[in-house]
Amino acid sequence: MNTSSIRFLGYCAGVEQQSEPVARQRRVRKAEVRARILAAARELFASRGFDRVSLEQIAEAAGFSKGAVYSNFAGKDELFFELAESIVDERIGVLRRSAAARTDDDVPLVPRLSDLARRIGAELGAIGRADPAWQRLSLEFWLRGHGNPELHQRLTDKRRLLHARIAEVFQAETHAAGIELSGTDAHTLALAVVALSNGLGFESIIDADAVPPDLLGELFSRLVGGMLAQSGLDGDPTAQT
Repeated sequence: MNTSSIRFLGYCAGVEQQSEPVARQRRVRKAEVRARILAAARELFASRGFDRVSLEQIAEAAGFSKGAVYSNFAGKDELFFELAESIVDERIGVLRRSAAARTDDDVPLVPRLSDLARRIGAELGAIGRADPAWQRLSLEFWLRGHGNPELHQRLTDKRRLLHARIAEVFQAETHAAGIELSGTDAHTLALAVVALSNGLGFESIIDADAVPPDLLGELFSRLVGGMLAQSGLDGDPTAQT
């Protein structure tokens, strides 16, 4: 093998060794660009509304060209939906953290689930207070989805996932106590929890002082405790209806 061939093989080996780190750097870079674009879009959509924000304004706020936005998102609708998904994912994250901080299994079922509901409400309320744009964005998403069938379906699917995750947490807690909460009851609880969260969130947009910091958690707790007690699920496995 001549010297040129050896050099060429050495070059190829070097390229192969560098390709994975380079590819990883590109993936990180792309993720950072998307994150900055999403953050800029979130701020602008919340403060100005979807229709009054252009991709050029989003790109400028993020510190990129319009081409950088298009290289990551097909258009404003896709960017908007990504934000909608991120808001739902935030709620699912809250749910998982709250469920992980489980009360002692020796505590009766109703107080245990009431405490879980209070923790979920407290964390969701904290998100809303720390980021008022969160609720405004939610309202904007719903209004936008109402007039866009494709976006509406995607948002509906994502919200159903949120409801399912909440229902799963309640069913897991009752199952741990030896009681089976029906899928219908679990879904009803999940829907009520989300509806309360949204309702108080929208009230706080108009008058933040009208919604005490602990109100959401307290209402969640009373709702869950009352519903389970009415159903006869008081922590005694023999009390199933």
